[in-house]
Amino acid sequence: MMNIPPGIQHKVAADVASVHQAVAQSATDQFTDRAQHPYPKTKTPVEQAREEERERSRAFASEAQLLREMARSSHGQAYIPSYECNEIEPHTLEIAKAPEPPELSIQVPEQGTTAVQTLRLDADVCCTCCHSLLSAIWLKFCSNDSMNCTSCTSFNSWTLFNLPLATRVVCLLSLASYIVCTTINLNTPYGTTWWYSMACARPTAILHFQVWRLFTSPFFHSSLANLVVNMVLMLSHGRWLERLMGTLQYAWAVTWLALLGTSLHSVMALATDVVLLAFWSMHSNDNDSVEAEWRREPETSRCSIGLSGVTLGLVVMELKARGTPLTIGRVVVPPILYVGLWMVIISG
Repeated sequence: MMNIPPGIQHKVAADVASVHQAVAQSATDQFTDRAQHPYPKTKTPVEQAREEERERSRAFASEAQLLREMARSSHGQAYIPSYECNEIEPHTLEIAKAPEPPELSIQVPEQGTTAVQTLRLDADVCCTCCHSLLSAIWLKFCSNDSMNCTSCTSFNSWTLFNLPLATRVVCLLSLASYIVCTTINLNTPYGTTWWYSMACARPTAILHFQVWRLFTSPFFHSSLANLVVNMVLMLSHGRWLERLMGTLQYAWAVTWLALLGTSLHSVMALATDVVLLAFWSMHSNDNDSVEAEWRREPETSRCSIGLSGVTLGLVVMELKARGTPLTIGRVVVPPILYVGLWMVIISG
C-alpha cells in the first residue's frame, strides 16, 4: 500500500471538496434557471403555422397602415380595404380617386379560399373576394391574380359616374331609349311604337340599306325586366373587362358583338323562311292559320332588339380572360352552366 504524505492528502481532499462544491453549485444554478426560465414547450405544426400566420398578419397590418398614410398625404385616398377579406363590408372601403398613385404592391397572407392575395395601390383598386357587395346576385371570382382587384366594390363605385366610360355610355343610352319609348309612344299601323319600328334589327329593312339598325337595335329593350337583366350583366362583367382591355378596345369589342348578334339573327331568320317556304310549297293548305300567319309576316320581317347578345358575349369573354373557376361560396360553377343560366333568365 502506497503511503501518501499528509500534505498531499490535504491538497487532494481540498480539490475533491472544491469539485463537489462546484458540481453542487452548477446543479443549483441549473435548477434555479429552469424554475425561472422553463424550457419552451414543443409546438405542434398547427400551433407553429398559427404563430407564423399571426406574425404575417401583424406585419401586413403595419404595411397597410403605412400605405394608407402615404395615400392620404401624397395622392389622396384610394380603394384600400382591410387586410381580412372575410370581414370586408362595402361601407368600410375608403372611396376616392388618386390622380397619380404610387406604384406599390404588397402581398397578403393566405386565409383560405376567399383570401386576398395581392393589394395594389392605384386609382381604382379593391380586393378580390366572394364576400363583396351584392354577391348573392353578382357571382364573384376568387383569384390570386392582381388584375382581379376590381371585383369587390362599394355602393359609390356602382354609380354611373364611377363606371368606365364605354360601360357608362352603353348603360345611359339603354336607359334613355327605354324612357323615351315608354313616355313618347308614337303608334304605327303595325302595332309597335315608332321608335322600335325604326331602330329594331329587321332583316328586310337592313337589306334595303337601313344599316343604322345594326347599331341602334342593341340599345332598345322590349320590357323593363329585359333591361334590368342586361344592365346587371353589363355592370357586373362589362366594367371589369373595360378596365382590363381599355376603353377603346372594349368599345370595339362591344361593337363587333352587336354586329355579330344582329347578323346571326338575320341569317337564322332567312334560313327559317327558306325552310318554311319549302315546307308550305309541298304541304300547302288554305285553311292553315299557321301558314297564313307566316305568309303575312315572315321571319325576315320581324324585329329584333336588346343587348342580350352583347352581354352574353361579354360574359364569355370575361370567363375566358379570368382563367379562374367561378364559385358560389365554395361550390365551383361550370362556365357553360353559368352562361346557360343567364340565357334562360334573358329569354324568360
